[in-house]
Amino acid sequence: MKKFENTKDIIFSEPWQAELFAITLNLYQRGIFEWDDWAECLGRNLKWGKSKGKDDLANYFTNWLYALEEKLLEKEVTELNKIKKIENAWRDALLKTPHGKKVEISPRIIDSILSV
Repeated sequence: MKKFENTKDIIFSEPWQAELFAITLNLYQRGIFEWDDWAECLGRNLKWGKSKGKDDLANYFTNWLYALEEKLLEKEVTELNKIKKIENAWRDALLKTPHGKKVEISPRIIDSILSV
């Protein structure tokens, strides 16, 4: 995988950004999408993103997440209602997690969403 031989310079300001990067890379490696197609989608999201005008890592990776959702829907890997259910589960977990602790969604909850 020549495009990612040197990843030591990749910067993440929060753990979720690193996890999102790893998920995206894994999906690419599994052949879910082509990297050039993904990069074009990410570029569109950054250009027209909901957080346009903000120049920081949180904005970058928020638009990265939107681009990944777009690709997964386009490739029919998942459905919008499942994405929304996971988003709601994440929000609930975030509200229930004490400050400074890792936010996690129970695998049981994820499995129940994905198997619907």
